[in-house]
Amino acid sequence: MAEPVLTASGLARTYPPARAGGEEVAALAGIDLQIMSGELVSIIGPSGCGKSTLLNLLAGLDEPTAGSVALGSGSPLLGSVAYMPQADLLMPWRTVLDNAAVGPQLRGLSIGEARERARAELLRFGLDGFADAWPSQISGGMRQRTALLRTFLTDCDVMLLDEPFGALDALTRQDMQERLVELWAAEGKSILFVTHDVEEALFLGDRVVRMTPRPGRIADEVAVDLPRPRAAGVTDLEPRFIELKRALEEPLRAEEARTP
Repeated sequence: MAEPVLTASGLARTYPPARAGGEEVAALAGIDLQIMSGELVSIIGPSGCGKSTLLNLLAGLDEPTAGSVALGSGSPLLGSVAYMPQADLLMPWRTVLDNAAVGPQLRGLSIGEARERARAELLRFGLDGFADAWPSQISGGMRQRTALLRTFLTDCDVMLLDEPFGALDALTRQDMQERLVELWAAEGKSILFVTHDVEEALFLGDRVVRMTPRPGRIADEVAVDLPRPRAAGVTDLEPRFIELKRALEEPLRAEEARTP
């Protein structure tokens, strides 16, 4: 039976007033969440519900106002959880190879060892032949592949991905989704994937967690009982996919209608 690798208990985050005399901002309230070993979990929710705040807490980049986050291994969060933000954050003065090599460098490898490790993975990530290219010379999709490779090369068992494909065109996004699922199946990572796209959440996830408007809480979760492997563009035509999509979209639309 799979064991939890990441557990959030009673997690809350409140921010001070933006100006004197203003009110505190409650971003998250009472989040209870477990990610199991080898699981790919999608998180959806309305804009501003605290999805990115949640990932910052789970990655150890911010401290909760209340509650706790723990890894199953007992290791400290910071440095033990890989985090890929929305922006690729590639360093413009580093080549594709050297940007990817940041991952293993963070794990203590020398630059030479890190480059060797990154070079061995270029083909699998669709970057073969672009090792010496600068970020300004490659497409948005290739920049995201580089960022994804950098994240995988941190060698962390838990990965947090914050809407990494949101800015890509439809075809490139589909390619990245399929590539991510292949890598996840091969590597056995535990992944928490934030997205605003219900179809993407269903295509990728073993289950989909839906958050409420701010302050973000877990409203419900849906087990995605669709067989794997799933084919993007085909899966979303299946009756069960359509049923699950409706079950997630209807409360999201209702919440957006109530939001002032």
